[in-house]
Amino acid sequence: MMKFIPLLLLAVSSSTANKPGSSYYESMKELEALEEVLSNIEEELDADFTGAAAVCDPIKNLNPKVLTHPETDCCANDMCGEGELCRNFRYALKCLAAEVQPRSKPRICNDELIPGLLCGVVGPGKRELPCLQLDEVSPKIIDHVETKCSSNADCMSKCRVYNHFLDCDEGNDFIGVFSALCEPIEG
Repeated sequence: MMKFIPLLLLAVSSSTANKPGSSYYESMKELEALEEVLSNIEEELDADFTGAAAVCDPIKNLNPKVLTHPETDCCANDMCGEGELCRNFRYALKCLAAEVQPRSKPRICNDELIPGLLCGVVGPGKRELPCLQLDEVSPKIIDHVETKCSSNADCMSKCRVYNHFLDCDEGNDFIGVFSALCEPIEG
């Protein structure tokens, strides 16, 4: 890292310039103090660029507008794909690779969805998105380790297709946010 310590070149013509009380002596003392302050700032800056992960943001401390923003696509880290975390973009929560911008887009603290949390909900009067047949869902999503259902019969409410897996939406928290599986066609 570049050194930001200023250099002060002073011409000294008096034999008393280096003695306490002289303006040169006082200037040199001030310069030493300034160099120490700058050195401490440099150490702090070096520590900030070590790539250490940012502290997580508690989801309960976030502005409700962030939680209900139309672009919010996660409310817990386990709603994201492998190697991704649910990150706070300040206007919405989105899945992002864990190593990308860890300081400017901190992860949220909770790994699992908090029951009853209104996150990703578009508000009163929300409408279901068009449902998906199971054969329209990627096998990667169906076989995902976090997948907990493969039909609405597996749930008390709806089985929803989240970004990377299927799971029950028992609180109907994600109506209008994530599509549910369609009821099987009997024929």
